[in-house]
Order: sequence, then C-alpha cells, then structure tokens
Amino acid sequence: MKINQFVLANGLNIFLLPIYSATSVVAELMVRAGSKDEKEGNEGLAHFLEHLAFKGTKKWPTGEKFSQALDKIGAVYNAYTDKENTAYWIKTAPEFLSFSLEALSQMWLAALIKKEELEIERGVIIEEINMYNDHPREKVDDFFEEQIFGNNPLGRATIGKKKSILNLTRKDFLEFKKSFYRASNMSLVVAGKIQEIKKVKQEIKKFFAKGWQGEVNLTQVKVWPEAKEFFWQKQKLEQTHFVLGVPTVKFTNKEKYPLKVLATVLGGSTSSRLWQEIREKRGLAYYILSFSQEYPSGGFLAIKAGVNNFKAKEAIEICRRELLKIAKDLKKKEIAVAKQVLRGRFLISLEDPITPAELANRNWLFAKRKLTPKKILAKIAAVDYQQVVAVARKFLKPENIRLAAIGPKICSS
Repeated sequence: MKINQFVLANGLNIFLLPIYSATSVVAELMVRAGSKDEKEGNEGLAHFLEHLAFKGTKKWPTGEKFSQALDKIGAVYNAYTDKENTAYWIKTAPEFLSFSLEALSQMWLAALIKKEELEIERGVIIEEINMYNDHPREKVDDFFEEQIFGNNPLGRATIGKKKSILNLTRKDFLEFKKSFYRASNMSLVVAGKIQEIKKVKQEIKKFFAKGWQGEVNLTQVKVWPEAKEFFWQKQKLEQTHFVLGVPTVKFTNKEKYPLKVLATVLGGSTSSRLWQEIREKRGLAYYILSFSQEYPSGGFLAIKAGVNNFKAKEAIEICRRELLKIAKDLKKKEIAVAKQVLRGRFLISLEDPITPAELANRNWLFAKRKLTPKKILAKIAAVDYQQVVAVARKFLKPENIRLAAIGPKICSS
C-alpha cells in the first residue's frame, strides 16, 4: 500500500491510500483533541461536539437533511471520540467520494451548532450515559483507567458526567472547536478504491483549503496511578466484571510491540493462557481477554473478564498470578503463536479501508510518522523472546498492579 502525502497551505495533512482490491472508499477526518483536552466542569464536551457535527451545516441546515443527503447515496458514516483524538468518517461507493469530502468539510467548517439542536442532543447524550451505566462490561473500563492514570483528564471517562452535560453552552463548543479544530492539528485520509488521484487532490483542495489556520496548544497531563490498588463498585449483577492490569508505555514507545505480544500470550486468543485457565479448565467466565492500550500520554496492559460472582476472588487471583509468573515461564513457542495471531488479525482488519485510514491518521497526529501496514507487520515480526521477557520483568510487578471491578460482593485483591 503506497501512501501519497501532501499538505495544504493551511497546514492540513492529507494521505491518499489507494487499495485496488477495495470496492468502497472511505474519507476520515481526524483531530488531535479528545476528552483529555476538556476543562474541569466541561467533561464530555468533546464527545458532545462530535454528535453536534451531524446536526446541521450551512449546506444541510438540519440533522435530518444532512442524514437524508448521505442516505441517498448509500453512505455508511459515523464518528468517535477518544481520550486524545476525535474522528469523523464517511464510506461510500467510489463515485460518491466527492460528496463525502464535501460533507466532511461542512461538518468541520460549517457546522451550525444551533441552540435548539443542542438542547435536543443534550437529552440524547444523557440517555447514552444511562445506557453506558447499565452496561458494567463497558463501565468498568473507566474505573480501571482512573486507577491507572489517576484523577486527571486522561483518567476521566470520555462520555462525561451528567452534571457537565446539562451545563454546557453553545459558547463552550465554539471555544473548544476554535482551540483545537485547526488544520495543523488535523489529518484527512482517503483510503480504498481511489479512481483518479489527481482529481481527488483537486476535490480535497476545493473543500478543505480554506480551513482554519493557526497553532494549537496541546493539553499536557502528568500521568500517575492512584495510591490505592483497587476500586470495587458494589452493584447487584448476575456476574462480576473486572479489569486487572499495570501502567506501561506511551503511543510512541518502541516497547509497545513486545507488550502487544505479551498481552496476546496472556489472553489474546482461545489458546492463550488465561482463556484456557479461566474458561476452559474452570468454567468461571464466558469472556476473558488481555490487551495493550497506548495513548500519546500513557498506556497500560490489562486483563478483562466477566466471571461467576462467587468465584470472582479466585478468578482475580489466577489472573494476578499469571501476570507475575509469565516472565519466568514464558516459552518461545508461545511468542511464535502470539505473533501469528497479531499478524493474522491485522491482515484481516485491513479488508476494511477504515483500518488503514485510522492507522495513517493516528500515527501522523500522534507521532508525525507515515506507518504503512507493511511496516506494522515488520515491527510485529521483529519482536523476539528476550524483548517480551524484558517488558514482562519491567512492568509486571506486584506494586504496579491495579484492579477495578463491578459486582455484588466486594472482594480484596
């Protein structure tokens, strides 16, 4: 996959990723701003703003007209907000790419953010928070990340708090957008079946060349774990959901690839240690997994499971034990299998052009680097036994372990 890169005069980075086997094309506009960049009292603003981008623009003045225009061409479209980035994407048949680019530019440069739409969407966000609170499997992630990152913007839940959602004003959204939604802090990727690169470049310049210029002061946070080792929310449930893990590295750190291999050995597949120990041998859980997460400001390795309420302590102790002993009994054949798991799943994910689009955007905004799928595969292949043992010894220590859980019976870890 060849990356065609150019930068508009206003500073907006552009990547064109032709995928000749694709049958669709996606345009994704990403900004390096998320929940970490919110002021205290404005929790949830970045995610709320993402919603409002779909609620009317200068060309399509209502949310209904905007969605009807996209539905008429059979587009698939969505957006998401994370800790340190927000992305908007539209996927269509190749002949409608120009329309997608215009729609994205409207969402960025001509979103109306009407007061009446804001009030309606405020209720939608509150219901989304309610839905989220009713799903402990998702909610427990927020408790865990607060344990890992501490009581700071990176440790806060992206979705925000009801109190702040109810108090946000149109002015708050406009100020946030003015501060962070500048061309130099954004990147646009077009990936998939690109029919004429020269024409696509012309269309991009047509719709995005007048985007907001200026420098952006990125929010800096000091990341540190909470002093307490675990948080347990007592709640009447049919099973206990928990996340157990340790702080690790930032997005740009080279150790993230050995850590991803290590997480895969622990719980990244049905043949992994924890899946076999927790589910297959003991029947304590339906789901159990392990993963490594990296943000520009910090990261972690975590084990996550939903287990029998009466066996929660047993399951947690098994996970803790596996974390602490893997550096001593890790086998080379486990590394080989884990690397193949990572390689295979990554290749499968590339069948959707959204994957390489997000990969290109994130690596440019977070690290100012062009990272192709080929380079990712090479980095995975280059991980060796000693590197995985080294990160296990470095990060998997008793004093580093943090736990968050939701369940009916509070157990000590």
